[in-house]
Amino acid sequence: MRLTATTGLLLAVFAFMTAPAAFAQGTQPSEILDTGTLQFEFFDNGELGTDVGVGTGLVFNGAENALFEGTFLVGTGFDAVCGEAYEAPAYEWINTAAITASTPPMGFDEAYVTGFDCSGGPLAIDVTAEAYAGSGDPYVINDFLVQNSSGGDLNGVSIGIFADFDVSSANFAQNLCDYDDSTQLLYCWDPTGDNTNYYGIAAIDYDDMDGDVTVTGVSYDALPGDAILYGGLTVIQSPPGAGADRRTVLGIGPFDLADGETQRAVFAWVAGADETEVIANAQAAQDEFGDPVAIEPLPDGTPGTHALSAPAPNPTNARTAFTLEVAQTQPVRVALYDALGREVSVLHDAPLAAGSEHRFTVDTASLPAGVYLIRAAGEQFNATRTVSLTR
Repeated sequence: MRLTATTGLLLAVFAFMTAPAAFAQGTQPSEILDTGTLQFEFFDNGELGTDVGVGTGLVFNGAENALFEGTFLVGTGFDAVCGEAYEAPAYEWINTAAITASTPPMGFDEAYVTGFDCSGGPLAIDVTAEAYAGSGDPYVINDFLVQNSSGGDLNGVSIGIFADFDVSSANFAQNLCDYDDSTQLLYCWDPTGDNTNYYGIAAIDYDDMDGDVTVTGVSYDALPGDAILYGGLTVIQSPPGAGADRRTVLGIGPFDLADGETQRAVFAWVAGADETEVIANAQAAQDEFGDPVAIEPLPDGTPGTHALSAPAPNPTNARTAFTLEVAQTQPVRVALYDALGREVSVLHDAPLAAGSEHRFTVDTASLPAGVYLIRAAGEQFNATRTVSLTR
């Protein structure tokens, strides 16, 4: 989006909520995550990708930045939203913890963490925010932990992301958007510009969630005046039929939080060369956080020994990940073999602890296309999975 006099008038007309605190555009500390395929800038103040047009944004395969602004949102009503867009009638986040490098989860290579709250706003909310990325991935993860610090219960809490995708800077008013229910992906593209890639946000069903994440808001038109930020979190719009400056919101919830209680929310920024690819890449991000594979009893009723998940994504052209859980602690060797049975790489060769799911990543970027075997062998079991590598 580019601000105009008309937009300013609309902002004034629809500013029926308390005005936000002032902020300094483009001055917040940040870190850039780079998978080699996708670059994304992570700020310490709730801004995501860019701070009102300032920052790396969302860059895929060397194309221009496709994100003019992104913002984390939490709300319980139209007059109670934390997180702003263009100084809309909402409340900006205030940094509470410096942005620092953190230990990446298994399957990822870099991570940063920060903290912010909504002090002075309508909701007493504290947020710990983390971003992480893996080499070769076409997605970057934003992982938020939202805590109710109000001293009382907060009911009907909605959580989400505002994103102003400008897929092509020269034609930002011609963007189209859609939503894929199977991957919970809101995505946008420009049918008229030079940037032919597709970009989106996916709500992730992470593996410690009790059930699936419920998407409650899909908005393609956060207009007029951004006053519908809460509406964007809670209303499902129909996909637009015409190109426009699409300012989007993807929301999940609602959640009821007792005082001191926390709620996790995970989103993925995703890109692809076309519609099929961006949806497939969103599925890969979902698979990275998929439900754990349980250790099932054997057919004769005796206790199971292990659970080896299917690799995802599969097929892959850069990397794939899988999980392994063992019923008893034991030495385990996990290795990758080609179709002729030759060992290509060893992923693990040491004791593996029982009682938790272990995630492994296979970097296939330097391997020729073909079919490969993932083999896990312990004192009690042998298991294999097949993965196809494409070029």
